[in-house]
Amino acid sequence: MCSLKPYTLKCLKQSVHIEDVDPSCVMSLPSEICSINLLTVQSEDLKLIKNKFSFDCFGSAEVSGFVGWFKVSFPKETILSTSPYDSPTHWHQSLFYIDDHITTKQSDVISGSITIKPNAENCRFLDIQLVYSYNGSKETEKLYSLADFL
Repeated sequence: MCSLKPYTLKCLKQSVHIEDVDPSCVMSLPSEICSINLLTVQSEDLKLIKNKFSFDCFGSAEVSGFVGWFKVSFPKETILSTSPYDSPTHWHQSLFYIDDHITTKQSDVISGSITIKPNAENCRFLDIQLVYSYNGSKETEKLYSLADFL
């Protein structure tokens, strides 16, 4: 079975995982990827979402991926948040595992960009490209899929 482990890990790291993330495992402050006004958004606005990010790391740790969540503001100051810092919801968080762990220390910087677009074959699915570097090192590109079978 050990011969299947590398292949299994590779397959697991190609998909976005939907699960609860312990807030103590988050190694930086959040970086907003996009802001969408639900009252004015058009379908064309959602065909490509792309933004840069930069994180200053807390303490020393092994970083094994990136975590994403959303927050929606409703009238009367009602907020729905799927942040690991807020009460759990059935949406959980989106976890993007990376191939090689990054060993970080206080104030190290992980920066890059994320591109999100509907899958060409099924618009309910998403294709996500993550490009990142650690302290200005060579960029790493990782492709993910987000589909219904999660």
